[in-house]
Amino acid sequence: MHDHIASALTLLSHGWTAYSLIATLAGLGGVGLIAVALLAAAYLPAVLRHALVAAGLVLLIGAALYQAGQARGAHEAFALQAKADLQRARDALAEVNRQVAAAAAISAGDRARAEAAEASAKAAASRLRDLKAHLDRTPDAGCVTDEDARRLRGL
Repeated sequence: MHDHIASALTLLSHGWTAYSLIATLAGLGGVGLIAVALLAAAYLPAVLRHALVAAGLVLLIGAALYQAGQARGAHEAFALQAKADLQRARDALAEVNRQVAAAAAISAGDRARAEAAEASAKAAASRLRDLKAHLDRTPDAGCVTDEDARRLRGL
């Protein structure tokens, strides 16, 4: 719903930008001259009637051409703006993709460090279990070898 309203407002805004008050006034003036020539046909000489109709047609054609030029200029300006907006959107998307790639690389590094820390913790727990098992088998022997003592210090 919101997109439809925004689209309608954009269309209205673009139409207003392309609208020319000068062309409208010139067109109304042309219609007015032709109307005067037709309404006063009985009172005006043929030369003046033809001149009024010709002037009215010139104003109408000029107004139409001016309005067409105004609309084309607005269309080209909007096309350039849309092209610039599209480029900005592409640049923003490329930046987001770059950030996602950087985050993925950081995440992969964190995952590798976490896996290494987990493996180290498992190895230390295994060494502690081995030493406890050894002490359980020989409770009064203590650390019977230098290797056992070094492993305890390593924990």
